[in-house]
Amino acid sequence: MSKITCIFKNSESATAGIEAQKVTNIYLLEAEGEYPKAVIRLHHSEYKSLNQLEFCDILRDGVLFFKGKVCSIALTHEFMEIELTTDIRGDFCPEKIRREFADIVEKFKEENPDLFTKISTEEFLRTGEKVLSDIKSPTTQPVEIDEHIVDGTLKFERAVDAPLTEVNLRLSAAWISRRDGLIPISTKIEKRFKMSRINTLTPKKLENSWPEFGDRIRSKNNCSEKTTPTKYTIASSRLRKMSMQDFPAIVIDKSIPKIYLRKHIYENRLLLSWDFEQYMYESICVNIFAHKSGYKGACKTLNINLKNVQEYVENANDTSFFRNKNGNAILNSIVKSVADFLISSWRNIEISCELIENETTGNLSTKDWIKLRNKSYKIVKIEREFDSNKRTLKLKARAFSYDFRNNEDTINIALPDEKPQVIIPEDVIADIAVSNEADTQYNKLLQFISEQKRENKINKDNYKTLINNFLNEHQTKIQIETKPLKIAHCEKKIIEAMNIYLNGGVK
Repeated sequence: MSKITCIFKNSESATAGIEAQKVTNIYLLEAEGEYPKAVIRLHHSEYKSLNQLEFCDILRDGVLFFKGKVCSIALTHEFMEIELTTDIRGDFCPEKIRREFADIVEKFKEENPDLFTKISTEEFLRTGEKVLSDIKSPTTQPVEIDEHIVDGTLKFERAVDAPLTEVNLRLSAAWISRRDGLIPISTKIEKRFKMSRINTLTPKKLENSWPEFGDRIRSKNNCSEKTTPTKYTIASSRLRKMSMQDFPAIVIDKSIPKIYLRKHIYENRLLLSWDFEQYMYESICVNIFAHKSGYKGACKTLNINLKNVQEYVENANDTSFFRNKNGNAILNSIVKSVADFLISSWRNIEISCELIENETTGNLSTKDWIKLRNKSYKIVKIEREFDSNKRTLKLKARAFSYDFRNNEDTINIALPDEKPQVIIPEDVIADIAVSNEADTQYNKLLQFISEQKRENKINKDNYKTLINNFLNEHQTKIQIETKPLKIAHCEKKIIEAMNIYLNGGVK
């Protein structure tokens, strides 16, 4: 039988300490993902020499077996019980890790730990080290225990709850997308004129009213004649006179000289631009199935709202989060995590037994896997008890009732790129109203002069003033009515992704 020694010290690094002489019993407990614990029972006479010491090494045959820190001391009239917990070294520093992140998905995982299923556990060893252990498959050769089980102690249990066969995942995200663009409207303006060119009898008025670079387009309010600014601005503007055409001379009477008018013809360039922020909300629905068999188990619905994902948006103009590089990587990371969550529900077989302690079983810990009747189980709990008469080793281990193949490479939702939205003038322009082009001005003027003659209101002294005033009141005007590109405060999208079968990829 191996010799157990307890050495109490005043510091963890001390090379010497006090050996407890009257140890009656030692109980050690290791559980998956938890710090190992030990309870040492000694005769109460040891209290005076040991109560001020803070650390304890438990040696088995002179080799360190458990390294702990004193948590509590309990006294009775006959015994003292000292509880120890393993003093783990090398804990991670989350803040340091966050600063050193180079991968956007790892950054997201660190900032959203609750969204991810852990397929590996941090196992804390009895001697103070910390290691990662995979719960899906062993990374080292499992220890075969068939020949080391104490007769009559082996027990099999299966979880009462049915394992998951389906998870319906709905993942949502929100961000602000920037919308901007340019569109020429020169041709649409020209086509509103009969000769398909801008023309007028009042060139100065037209030139002065022509929009300049940076001007904001104003649209008429439906309920009144007032205009309000739109999201459109002038990105490029030009109005250049091309030619002139003479109208027939206007004869009023012999006392008034003939009136000669010219049609001023222009070419133009007008480019509208827009820039606004659009709130976006996008959801993607993914159904994940354990396998394609007819087995009907439990189904779970998961609604995960990532809320504001602005910092993960690469391009400010993105109109889909789950289609861009970062969003798709985050989507697939979460889907793989949900798949692991589904798979972990099949970890529903548990065995418990007592083992004979020997070279094969003596150093088992919760990081280890065992093999029983050709099936692999990961250890989730080990209890050891040492006293002067016996050594006991009890363990619990878990296995999967269904063998899943590695799904890391098979789960990959590659969403097709969105077709870019092509904005055409008809999407932007509701109407272009042209009033009083040159021919119209000329005809209206003829009618005006005729009315003035009938009423004897026009003569040699006032004809120029009357004609100038009339043309100024009937100048050529171009009114651009635009359509709103932002039609909703929040634009919502739903993506229906293909089904995923963990033993059959994406379908």
